[in-house]
Amino acid sequence: SRLSVTFESEGGVFADVDRAIAERRRLWLRYYSPARDELTEREVDPIRLFAVGHTYMEGWCHLSEARRTFRLDRVAEIRLLDERAEPPAIEPRDLSVGLVQPSAEDPEVVVEVGPGGRWVAEYYPHDSAEELTDGGLRITLRTPDPGSLRRLALRLGREGRITAPAELADSARSAAREALAGYGEQV
Repeated sequence: SRLSVTFESEGGVFADVDRAIAERRRLWLRYYSPARDELTEREVDPIRLFAVGHTYMEGWCHLSEARRTFRLDRVAEIRLLDERAEPPAIEPRDLSVGLVQPSAEDPEVVVEVGPGGRWVAEYYPHDSAEELTDGGLRITLRTPDPGSLRRLALRLGREGRITAPAELADSARSAAREALAGYGEQV
């Protein structure tokens, strides 16, 4: 029998990260963040590569001054730097329970989805998922960046809405109105 492994990263990103780890070199990245829909430039001391559905690099990000996880197919550009990588000694995260591991201190968000949005409970770690009379769910979850869920609300369209916190729900409605206005429609 044969085993074939394919990595989704283009342009040698995987090879550059692997080399940087082996040679203990810092990396410069242009990285796309879908939550903020922006490209950022970062210097990162890579710690390890791993795969959980996609291929990721865990590293010490000098922009945020914290451990961060980068999905390799979101790296727009990469360069090995001559500077030595010296990430702080940190315990590797236990990934056996999944990549996203919300903290109890993270803000709580409530999303109500219709029957066509039940998939949200399968893809997002959550504290609870209560059945609604229309066949949908009321999902309570925690996230360090509640604003990133506006994109989820837009993706769900009529199949879902954020109900709490109120300011996030208002922000999502406003984003939906702006998007529809771009198409000449009104909410």
